[in-house]
This record gives sequence, structure tokens and C-alpha cells, in this order.
Amino acid sequence: LQAVITSASSLNGTLKIQAAIDTGEAPTNWADIGGTTAAVTADGTTMWSIGRHHFKWIRIVYTRVGGSGTMTTTLNENV
Repeated sequence: LQAVITSASSLNGTLKIQAAIDTGEAPTNWADIGGTTAAVTADGTTMWSIGRHHFKWIRIVYTRVGGSGTMTTTLNENV
């Protein structure tokens, strides 16, 4: 899982990965995956390898403290 930050202007925040194993179309029981929090303060790339997992749902959460920027995410998975 990769997040690429570009066009950062005084950016300040954090990224983390959450997962859920809820059934259905709208998960509600999101949980943080330990050790995945990363500070974001400038342009750059953050990469996570979460190994083998059995999550039905996965998402990246960005918590903004200030500034602005653009994030592109990519998930590669072997099924």
C-alpha cells in the first residue's frame, strides 16, 4: 500500500491504515492496524507492507492539522 503526497504547502498531518472484517456493503467497525501511523509534513512517499491479511475492507485515514496537498494511493494485492 503506497501513498504519494505532492503539491504540499505547509502540510501537517498523519496517515494511518484501518481495516474491517464487517460483512455487507458498508463497514462500520474500523480498527487501526498497529504500527502504520506516519507523519506527513512535505512531498514524499509512504509505503506499507501489511503482509498476509484477511481483511475484507481497508482504508487510509489522513488526519489534517494544517496546510494542503494532494495524495494518490495505490494498493497491490495478491488474491
